[in-house]
Amino acid sequence: MTNIVAHKISKSYAVNGNQLTVIDDFSYEFTDGTMYCIWGKSGSGKSTLLKMLGLLTEPTTGAITYNAQPVSNSKARSDYLKNQIGWVLQNNNLIDNLSLIDNLKIASPSNHSQREIESALDNVGLLASIDKKGKHLSGGEAQRLAFARATLKNPRVLIIDEFTSGLDADLENRLIALTREYTSSGATTLIASHSPAVHAAADHILEVTPRA
Repeated sequence: MTNIVAHKISKSYAVNGNQLTVIDDFSYEFTDGTMYCIWGKSGSGKSTLLKMLGLLTEPTTGAITYNAQPVSNSKARSDYLKNQIGWVLQNNNLIDNLSLIDNLKIASPSNHSQREIESALDNVGLLASIDKKGKHLSGGEAQRLAFARATLKNPRVLIIDEFTSGLDADLENRLIALTREYTSSGATTLIASHSPAVHAAADHILEVTPRA
């Protein structure tokens, strides 16, 4: 299991010679088997907060620990990103010229059987498109493939940035149900969203408001 604690983290950027603070003095302890919704309007800093918690970027100030251990050094961050964190980003990071099945194979740190990969695709309604190239996917299909890819390696932390945008209600509910099921296995799940359906399904809501 993986316990995540944020200790007074902040994130600032230099913009036109000034410091723009996006997240300021955020502290929270995230527990296993819990689905969190990072809630807020576009531009409020939801994605920035997720990227710090998911170790894609470091806080300007403050610290993040995984299992009570600092993760500021590159080796610790790399190990967690490779083996324990599954990411579903808005841009999906799919490889356009590879098929769906090859996109899943290349992203997994361990060798999965054909049956396991097909099951992952079937869970998100993409089994019939198994040989389709990444570049030919619709936005909704790409989001579903990114979800299948993230969960295939069985991460203990699942982090999702607006994964239901562009999906119809049925597919959105299907992915939310799959996320709830995955979380119940003991994972810590963080979802940045402004979807009422995600808000309703989450165990805890953390609201992020834009800095004045």
